[in-house]
Amino acid sequence: FLGWTDCADATAATYHAGNSVVLTKDAPAKTIYAVWQKNPTIYDYTLIYDVNGGNEENRTDTKQSTDDSVDFTVSDFAPTQDGYTFLGWSRKLGATEPDADLTYQDLDGDGIYETAPTGWRMPAEETILYAVWEAQWIPIIYDSNYPDVPHLDPDEWLVECSTTITLDAPQRDGYKLKGLFLIHI
Repeated sequence: FLGWTDCADATAATYHAGNSVVLTKDAPAKTIYAVWQKNPTIYDYTLIYDVNGGNEENRTDTKQSTDDSVDFTVSDFAPTQDGYTFLGWSRKLGATEPDADLTYQDLDGDGIYETAPTGWRMPAEETILYAVWEAQWIPIIYDSNYPDVPHLDPDEWLVECSTTITLDAPQRDGYKLKGLFLIHI
């Protein structure tokens, strides 16, 4: 409610609480009209960071605005996952590359993506950003526990891969191989 006015279709008020309205003997009655302004619609924006298998819990950012889209600065939250490198975020679950406007930057070349994207414009609907991961190569070291036994292959594989490796038993004069064991480093 903005106040009162003399015209039925006015958008601005002429009279406010405490103002005088003058009536005369020639015009002993007067109609004044309420002036209304529509309240703006307030939109709730929810941005969900789905870590997509990462070690941390999902996170949520929220904003309210009367605009039909809002600027979000993507959180500098970079999740972790054993055996994987975090590349950024995608609006698509299962993406192998982050969306161009949601890619983190590795500024010093150390493999850690430390600079979050900025100025991303979020639509007027709940949005989920999914973490995008790249599998790291994991070295496999076969140690025969004896200096003259040759090195065995393969020597590395992707952590997300599952593989069966058949090895020839290492040979050592006077000994029989009892088995191999895994040391997780």
